[in-house]
Amino acid sequence: DENQNIENSLTIKVRCPITMTLMKVPVRGRKCKHIQCFDLLHFLESNAFPSGRRWKCVCCDSLIDANDLEWCGMLDSMITRAKKNGGV
Repeated sequence: DENQNIENSLTIKVRCPITMTLMKVPVRGRKCKHIQCFDLLHFLESNAFPSGRRWKCVCCDSLIDANDLEWCGMLDSMITRAKKNGGV
């Protein structure tokens, strides 16, 4: 029915899925299809050691080259706002 109210919501975590700490520089892979980010420094640090997960997105398992990481200004702004409001 066209008159039915549909509520859409999106949940984005401000904590890095690698360390579960607040992100300082939220990034994601350029080719990733999701909006969730992870912290740049934690991602680079976790890839400094050989393991089976090297250079894979922690959200979708896509291979990510360090040059393909993109900063997310929207999430960065949300984190800054939450800090100012005491929400994190």
